[in-house]
Amino acid sequence: MLLDLLILLVTIWLTHFLIGEMRKPKNFPNGPIFYPIIGNLLTVAKLRKETGFLIRAVMKIAERYSNTKDVIGLKIGKDLVVFTMTTKALKEVYTCSDFDGRPFGPFYETRTWNKRRGIIFTDQDFFQAQHRFIVRQLKEFGFARKGMLEICENEAEFCVNDFRKLIENHGGTSATVNMPNILSMYILNTLWQFLAGIRYDVDNQEMRYLQGILSDLMKSIDMKGALFSHFPFLQYIAPEASGYKDYVRCHKNIHAFMRKEVERHKRNFNPSDEPRDLIEAYLKVLHVGDESGKAHKSFSELQLLGICLDMFIAGSETTNNASNFMMLYLTRNPHVQIRAREEIDRVIGRNRLPKLSDRPNLPYCEAIVHESLRSFMKMACGVPHRALKDTKLCGFDIPKDTMIISSFMPPSMDTKNFKNPHKFDPENFLDVNGNVVVPENFIPFALGKRRCIGEVLARTNLFLLCTTLLQNFYIEIPDGHDIPSEEPIDSMTPNVRDYEAMIVLRQ
Repeated sequence: MLLDLLILLVTIWLTHFLIGEMRKPKNFPNGPIFYPIIGNLLTVAKLRKETGFLIRAVMKIAERYSNTKDVIGLKIGKDLVVFTMTTKALKEVYTCSDFDGRPFGPFYETRTWNKRRGIIFTDQDFFQAQHRFIVRQLKEFGFARKGMLEICENEAEFCVNDFRKLIENHGGTSATVNMPNILSMYILNTLWQFLAGIRYDVDNQEMRYLQGILSDLMKSIDMKGALFSHFPFLQYIAPEASGYKDYVRCHKNIHAFMRKEVERHKRNFNPSDEPRDLIEAYLKVLHVGDESGKAHKSFSELQLLGICLDMFIAGSETTNNASNFMMLYLTRNPHVQIRAREEIDRVIGRNRLPKLSDRPNLPYCEAIVHESLRSFMKMACGVPHRALKDTKLCGFDIPKDTMIISSFMPPSMDTKNFKNPHKFDPENFLDVNGNVVVPENFIPFALGKRRCIGEVLARTNLFLLCTTLLQNFYIEIPDGHDIPSEEPIDSMTPNVRDYEAMIVLRQ
């Protein structure tokens, strides 16, 4: 009798649990049925494997259901997930404060000592205090003004000199090199000099090692959260298969490097001295407070390490991947190189290197940068947002803590804004008179409070590296090599496939 009662109670509970797992919130965005425990994981994984990209998989699913023009509702493990499918929906997410949160879970917290630290994955008052501090430091250290411009221009010159040495070591006229990440150290250096007052040589083995393990990690997981985040129990029963073990290992190595850098600053730090970089400015706040004489409760040495981590990822992953697309499409399109080089020779000549002040007079080169960003972002999704309360999106009800993932494909592939969105063509950003025209809905750095704080630095790096390299070198496909594929790799952010190119010195 007691056993029968126990079986009945377990059956009732299990039935209630399974029905609850399948039940959708009222007026939730349309999409497939939710299966117990796994949600739509298998459907998404199957289509992602078939199509090669997460956003293509989601688009395939959306085709099967009505009223999914703007948004589609899914469930992955424990998480309700909404994908935006139009520019309208994306802009609503980025401009509505109800969606300014960041998700919870092991993926977002394991990376920073099981706490919400750093700048990328924090939100609300904590994020706002840290964001204000970093933006203020960017301005005070000359971001987009003389100080940072000199650093960016110097890195472009270092790049040219290193390429020249490379060519000299290969006989003096050309060198065939592996292209992905070839500009990564120069991009990271511009950020790292602001952060820590240090630049690294292109052959620095420790930094190359850290960038390598980060790159490998980003290929195996993505910013939508690895399996162990949607299914937290997997970090205990399948740490390797779920990606948890590699995730922890990678971050431990980067943490050790960051901690060593902060300790170096602490040994030489004097609160009465003027800060020379962001780490010193942060340490000064910890010692004597900000201009009000006290520090916001979000400030801590652990948070400083979190900021260093996020900036390392920003320099090694996002801007670097955008530069990879720029170099790929320059390699694939010799006619684009020819036109850009003609513009550079006419405006600047060969006796000095390009400067950012040349940009207004180099519209075609500027258009290459915009088109490279568009080509990078067309398969990208933004960092996930979280609904801070029950709210609305495109007329649908969005429960509190729902994860919102925005696709940047719609604003990047809009035929109303771009003449030829399916092809790499700088003319997409030029009018009939050859002037640069950037559509209002082209928003590769997002909008609102979550707009990328490194936007100006990223654009500056891409422009200077593009023009300086084209002024001094030809980039060619080596004899016997196929044209490199433009099909990107699905990663934390899109990246290019492996290929080689020949760097030829201009005489």
